[in-house]
Amino acid sequence: MTGRMEVRAEFRVQMVRVYSGLLQGLEARLLTVEVDSDTRSFGFYLVGMADSAVREGQLRIQNAVRNAGFHLPRCRHLVNMAPADLRKEGAAYDLTIALGLLAEAGILESDLLGDFLVIGELSLDGRIKGVRGILSVMDLADRQGYRGVIMPRANLTEALWCPRVKAYAFETLREVVEFVMEGCPEEVASAASVLRPGLAAVPSVPGGVAAQRPLQQVRGQALAKRALQVAAAGHHNVLLMGPPGCGKTMLAHAFPSMLPPISSEEAWDLARIYSLLPETSERTGYSERTGYPDRTGYPERTGYSERTGYSERTGYPERTGAALHRPFRQPHPSVSLPAMVGGGAWPMPGEVTLAHGGVLFLDELPEFRRDVLEALREPLEQGRVMLNRHRQSVCYPAHFILIAAMNPCPCGYYGSSGNRCRCSESLVMRYQRRISGPLLDRMDVVVCMDRVSAEEWANHDNNVAAPFPTPMQPLSNSTPAPERVLNAESKILMHRLVQGGGLSMRACQRLTRVAQTMAAIEGLPAVEPQHLMEAYHFRHPRFLASTHPGSLRP
Repeated sequence: MTGRMEVRAEFRVQMVRVYSGLLQGLEARLLTVEVDSDTRSFGFYLVGMADSAVREGQLRIQNAVRNAGFHLPRCRHLVNMAPADLRKEGAAYDLTIALGLLAEAGILESDLLGDFLVIGELSLDGRIKGVRGILSVMDLADRQGYRGVIMPRANLTEALWCPRVKAYAFETLREVVEFVMEGCPEEVASAASVLRPGLAAVPSVPGGVAAQRPLQQVRGQALAKRALQVAAAGHHNVLLMGPPGCGKTMLAHAFPSMLPPISSEEAWDLARIYSLLPETSERTGYSERTGYPDRTGYPERTGYSERTGYSERTGYPERTGAALHRPFRQPHPSVSLPAMVGGGAWPMPGEVTLAHGGVLFLDELPEFRRDVLEALREPLEQGRVMLNRHRQSVCYPAHFILIAAMNPCPCGYYGSSGNRCRCSESLVMRYQRRISGPLLDRMDVVVCMDRVSAEEWANHDNNVAAPFPTPMQPLSNSTPAPERVLNAESKILMHRLVQGGGLSMRACQRLTRVAQTMAAIEGLPAVEPQHLMEAYHFRHPRFLASTHPGSLRP
C-alpha cells in the first residue's frame, strides 16, 4: 500500500509586540499591539474590538509607510490589539501599528521598541499628528517603568508637564525609524526630562478663565462679600439671589481672585483633564499652521527660536499656554446633560470636571433644565462623577465651588426696594420651585441682595485695600472643614436650631462646617454662638415667596 506524503514548508514564526496606552477616563491602561505575518496569503487584518477610525488606519498606515520611503512585503499582516475585550477608538494607534509592521518586516529591531510606549496619528505623507491624553500615557509609562514615550512633536508642550518621563517627540515617521535604526540614542530625548521642578502653564481652553477683578472694586454688597469670603475659605457653595443689575455676576467673576494659588498636585490633575480634550491650538499652545509651538502666551519670549521651538538662552523647550489660574466655567443655561456632567459613547469630561479645582458659575439658575441641575447632586456631594456605559465605567474628578445666581421672580424685582414687581404670588412660587429642595439643601450659603444705594455708590473708594484676610486652602467637596469644636453655649444653640429649624442631617453638617470656617477665619479654637447664628442666617434667609414681599431680604 503506497502512502501519499504531504510536504509542508516550514516558516519561522516571529511575532512583534509594540506597546501603547489605552485611555479609560483620566487613566491609561497598557495596550499591546501584536503584529504577525504569513507569506502564504495576502491581506491586512486588524482584530481586537477596534472601531471604524482604527480599522481605517490600515490605509493611512500603508500610504504613510510608502511615502516615508519604506516598503512592506506582500503577505498577510495580522494585527491584534490586546486586551481584546476593551474597545479601541480614534487614530492614536497609527504610529504604534506602523512601527510594529516595520519591525515584523525586519526593518527595525523589535527589542528596542519594547522599551517605549508609542502613540501618534499618521497622515498620508508620513507626518505625525498630535493626539489627546498624552499626559495619561506618560503617567502610565512612569508607573510601568518604561524608558520613555515616542510621541508627536505637536504634544511636546504638554509633555513638559511630566518631567518624570522622557519624551521622544518626532514630526515624521521617517524620523522615528531613523531613531530606532540608530539604537534609540538617549540624547534625542526631550529636555522635558531635565526641566527644573515647578509649575508650567495650564493648557488654556476658550472661556476657561475668568477676567480677574479684585473684590474690593465691587461697590457695596458687604453681606455678599462676606459670604464669598467664607465660601473661598471653606470651599462652600453659594447662591446669590437678587434683582437684575445688583452685582451678582460681577461678584461671581471676582470670586476667583479670593482663592489661593493653585498647587502642583491640582495643576497636574488639571493638565491631565484638559489633555483629554480634542486637539486644538488653544489647548496645546501649538500652531497648526506652522507646525511649531505658538508664541502666543509665552511667559518669556527672549531668545526663542521659532525654527526649533527651543530657547536659545536655556536650550530647553519653552513652556506655553495661558497664565496659571484656577478654572472658571460658565456654561450657558441651554447646556445639555452630557455637556454638564460628561458623557458620550466614549465618556468625555463635562463642565463639572473642567471646573475641577476652580469655580462652576451657573448664571440664571432657574433657566437650566431640571435634569441638568439634578445631575449636580453627586458631584457636589462626592467630588466626582461616575459615567457608566455598556462596556466601560469612567470616574472623573469634580471638586469645585458652585456659585449660582438667580432672580427672585420672572420679572426679577420681587422683594426689592421700589415695589417694581408685578408678579403674582403663585407665579413667584412656581419660578422659585424650579430649584429643587435637594439641590437647595446642598447650597451652604444663600445671600439675598438688593440694588446698591446711592450713598454706597458715592462713598465707594476704588483704592481701598482688600477688607478680607488671605483665604485658606480650599477643601475638596467631601473633606470636612478644619476641626473647630463647639463650646457648651454653641451646643445648646445647635440643639435649639435642630429642634425648631427643621434642619436635615445634611443641613446640620453643612451649617456646622460653615460655622467652623468662620471660627477658623478669626483664628478661634472653638465655634462661638455668633458663628452658628451667622451660618444659620446665611442658610435660611427666607427668600421664598410669602405674603410679605419685603421678607425676601434677611
